Amino acid sequence: MTKSLIINISKKTIATLLLLFSATLIYAQEYTSTIVWDNGEKREEGIIKNGKQNGLWNFWNEKVELTEARFYVKGEIYSRTKYFYKSEEKGFLYEIKHYNYDNVLTRYKTYTSKDTSSFYAKFYYENSTLKSEGKVSRNKNVDEWKYYHEYGTLKETRKFNNKKHLLTKLWKDGGKKEEGIVYFDEKVGEWNKWNSSNDLVEIINYKADTI
Repeated sequence: MTKSLIINISKKTIATLLLLFSATLIYAQEYTSTIVWDNGEKREEGIIKNGKQNGLWNFWNEKVELTEARFYVKGEIYSRTKYFYKSEEKGFLYEIKHYNYDNVLTRYKTYTSKDTSSFYAKFYYENSTLKSEGKVSRNKNVDEWKYYHEYGTLKETRKFNNKKHLLTKLWKDGGKKEEGIVYFDEKVGEWNKWNSSNDLVEIINYKADTI
């Protein structure tokens, strides 16, 4: 009787150990998890590592439009990007917002057409104040861009024209401080400087190696 009891306990222990071992293997695995809508289209997809969300996870609505992308580190959201579409036209992306690990908005893009190579962009400081804004076309800044101090006032403007841009630096009251052309990060041509009383105090001519 005692012998039979010992055998039964041993079988039970082995079964428990096998179960725990299997669970450990599953927990330690890295695999792709995919959840779908009722219509069979993807709802969310990403990597599970050691039982936690890890790396890039994508989320879609029932129209199969990407609505959010999250980047996870050991189950914690490190950054996220949200996508917004016009309800009356499928696939018409009109807005993208990027957030950091504290869920603070860091970048913002708006589109006026389905051509996503051109958009209006805004960048923000960690305190949520506007850092810079302007238009981008085919990965290049175009037209006028505005740059701000962390406390909110306008710091400088840059008017882009192909490989050159007109840089205007400002005093805190908005008056001009310095202005001239920049070509490949070099000052070229005539540059003017003003004091805080808005008096022109210096004119300098720069010569670039090649223009």
